[in-house]
Amino acid sequence: MKVILSRKGFDSSYGGSPSAILPNGELLSFPIPHAVGSTRYGDIRKTTGYTIKELIVMLGLKVKTEDICHMDPDLVRGSFQRHPDWRPIFGQCGAAAAHLSGKNVRVGDLFLFFGWFRKTKETPHGLQWDASDPGRHIIYGYLEIGQIVPVDMATKVPNWANYHPHAQRELRSTPNNVLYIASRFLSGAESVPGAGVLRFTEGLALTIEGRNRTEWRLPEFFKSLLITYHSPASWKQDHFRAASRGQEFVIEESDAVTQWARSLVTGSL
Repeated sequence: MKVILSRKGFDSSYGGSPSAILPNGELLSFPIPHAVGSTRYGDIRKTTGYTIKELIVMLGLKVKTEDICHMDPDLVRGSFQRHPDWRPIFGQCGAAAAHLSGKNVRVGDLFLFFGWFRKTKETPHGLQWDASDPGRHIIYGYLEIGQIVPVDMATKVPNWANYHPHAQRELRSTPNNVLYIASRFLSGAESVPGAGVLRFTEGLALTIEGRNRTEWRLPEFFKSLLITYHSPASWKQDHFRAASRGQEFVIEESDAVTQWARSLVTGSL
C-alpha cells in the first residue's frame, strides 16, 4: 500500500480561511469555491452541529451560500440525498493526476487528506474562531482506492457518480481526468469503512504546535523514505519542511508508513 498525503479544502488562495475544528472535535473541511458543477454551499446538508450556511455567517467566511463549491473529495453520505449505490469518491486531473499515475498509484493505495484547520469555540454570539489558535495542517479524512475510472468525453461513469464535478463536461475535456472510488472497507482493518472523515486528535496534526504551518512533525522512519515534491533537504534539525505548493505527496511504499496511516485512521474515527 502506498500512502498519499493529499492537500484539500480552504487555504489562503482558495476560500481565504482555514477549515474548522468544531468544539466537539469534528473536523469540517470547507470545499473550495469553483466554477464547475451545480452544488452550492447552501445545498450541503447538516452533518455536524451546524449547517454550512450557519458557519458562513458565524465564522465570517468569504464565500456565499449561493456560490458553487467543489465538493471533492466527497466522503460523507449524509452531505446530500444520495443514490443507493453511492460510494465515497475523489477526482483529480491535469498535472496532479499525471503525477499520481506516474508514481503508479493504484487500487489498494490510501489517500490521507489534509488541510489548514483552526479551532473554534462556542460564544454567546455563536461559534467563533479561537483567537489562541493560528491554525495547523491536519489530516482530516481518508480514502482507500477501490476503483480507478479515467473519465473523458466518451466515458460512461456510474449513474450514482454523475453529479461529481469530475464527471461534468468542463472537466471531462481536461487531460488525465480520473475518479478514485473508495473500497468498501479498509484493508487490514475490515471493520473500518474504506473512506471517511476523522475526529480531531493531536496525532492527526502535521504542523508542530506554535510553528509555521509547513513545519511538520513526522515519525523518524520517514527520514529514509522518498516523498514526492520533497528532497533530503526538506529535513531540518527539528522538523520536516513541507512544500508550500503541490496537492499530492506520494510517500515511498513502506510497511511502517502503512501501519502509521492505518493507526491514524482507526484511532480517529
